[in-house]
Amino acid sequence: MSSIIPEGQTEPGKTVICEAGGRIEQLLQKALLVPRASEDRDMQGWEESVLSVARMDIDRALSLAEQQDVTRGELTRALFFLAQSARSAVRIAEHRGEWPA
Repeated sequence: MSSIIPEGQTEPGKTVICEAGGRIEQLLQKALLVPRASEDRDMQGWEESVLSVARMDIDRALSLAEQQDVTRGELTRALFFLAQSARSAVRIAEHRGEWPA
């Protein structure tokens, strides 16, 4: 299992946790939260990407919650990303007309 390091540090085989408002978070918001094209095919790809990230965030949060030595900060960051993914999934459902806006 990989260890967790803060954004801005790099070590092979470790998972980077993005800091709120950090550069990685800004890039993710541009890439995942805002569709770049209006074509159905592009929108489908965007939706699949967002939901794939949501699945990873769910797995990461559950994995951290099961660890006895997890810190409050690690859980807080995992919860932050889980909430972001949940919001993105709701946006997808709203866009599809499957969830009331």
